[in-house]
Parts: sequence; structure tokens; C-alpha cells
Amino acid sequence: MTKKTIIAANWKMHKMADDVIAFFQQFLPLVEDMKASIWLAPSPVLLQQVLNITKNSSLKIGAQNISHEIYGAFTGETSIKQVAHLGASFVIIGHSERRRLFQETEDQITKKIGLTLTYNLAPLLCIGETLEEREQGLTQQVLRHQLSSALKVFPHFQGAIAYEPVWAIGTGKTATLEIIQETHQHCRDILKTLCETGEDIPLLYGGSVTENSAKHLKGIKEVDGVLVGGASLEALSLTAIIQGLTQ
Repeated sequence: MTKKTIIAANWKMHKMADDVIAFFQQFLPLVEDMKASIWLAPSPVLLQQVLNITKNSSLKIGAQNISHEIYGAFTGETSIKQVAHLGASFVIIGHSERRRLFQETEDQITKKIGLTLTYNLAPLLCIGETLEEREQGLTQQVLRHQLSSALKVFPHFQGAIAYEPVWAIGTGKTATLEIIQETHQHCRDILKTLCETGEDIPLLYGGSVTENSAKHLKGIKEVDGVLVGGASLEALSLTAIIQGLTQ
């Protein structure tokens, strides 16, 4: 990993206010001197609290999602203006759960990227193929479509990309190191054709990352970090993942 390693944590719909306090009391001293860029996305109702607790740290705090509209009568949605006003640094966009469970379209994802960049936040764009798509040999085609649809109008894209093999999340199936390296290299090749910044955009791996798998990911070319789900909920396990990638 030649770029500064990024460890992004997605807490999804977990933790209460008291949990957040306990987590950071343990976590912040452990990572104070870590040579990594740590991104953390809490539930939207916890975003302000997490920003307050971490304001004197080097952590980057972001949102798990935003609306593709700036403002208006969209009950339950969160505006990029609100997220930016709080002081967030990034937004997760196009997560597999958003695509699959909430039927987000490529057009909506592109709009969200544009809004995030307009408000000077970093988009963390998630891409990945399903088990059916992989078994049909469509992985490269799917990833090219997702990347080109999202980034075709952003030649100077400033953000990060997370490759999530959807088929390896919670299924018991595993992406081998060879698959990860091959797929990340393919994504890099696509990015270089889409963006002038394509060579430098960080590529993260997001397939059920654990402390054990993180150690093996460290030496893979074009893996610039990880996007962590369940293993990021405990301070010690997230710290171990960071250490595995950076030490």
C-alpha cells in the first residue's frame, strides 16, 4: 500500500448514545499514534455526538447516506447541506444494502456524488457484484458499469472507492487473495480510463473484513485500505484491523 492506508468503519444501524461514549473512551487512546486515515460513519442520529467527541482527533467522521435532493418534502431523508453543516468529512454512497434493499438507481448515486463533491465532502463510493453475477462471469462488466455510470461526469473525482463482493458478505463464501488482487487491478484500470485522478483514487476492500483477513490484505497491490462493517463495532477489533494493515 503506497498511499496512506484508509480504514473506513460503517456502523450501520447500531449503537446507542451511551455505547458511543464507551467506544471512544477505549478507542481514541489506542489509535492516537496510528499511521492511517480512519474514517467512521455512525448512524445519522449519532452523527453530531460522534463529531463532538472526536473533534480534537484526526478521525474523519461521515454519513452513511444522503438524499439525492438538497432539500424539500422528503420525509426520513438527510440533506447533504445538513451533513456538511455539522462538519462531516465524507459520505458513503451506493452501498450494496442501499442498492439492493432500497433500489437506489445509478442516476441517484451519480447525483449524490455530485452533491457531496459540491459541498467539499469526500464520496466513498461502493461497488460490487452479486453471487449470480459472479457465477455468470459478469464481474468485470458489472464493475465497469457501476464505475462508469457514477464517475463519467467527474473526471477530477476526489474521494475513495470500496469494492464489496456482495456474494462474500454473510454467505460463508470467501473472496481469495487472488480474486481480490485481480478485481482491484481491474477497478484501477477502469478508473484510469474514467478519471484524470484515476491512478490516485484510494481503492478499499469491503468483504466482511476481520482482524485475520486484514493482515493478509496488507501486501496486495491496489488495496489501499478496507471498509469494515460488523468488526468495527468493538474498539479492540477495529484497532486490531488497523494494526494488521499498518504494522
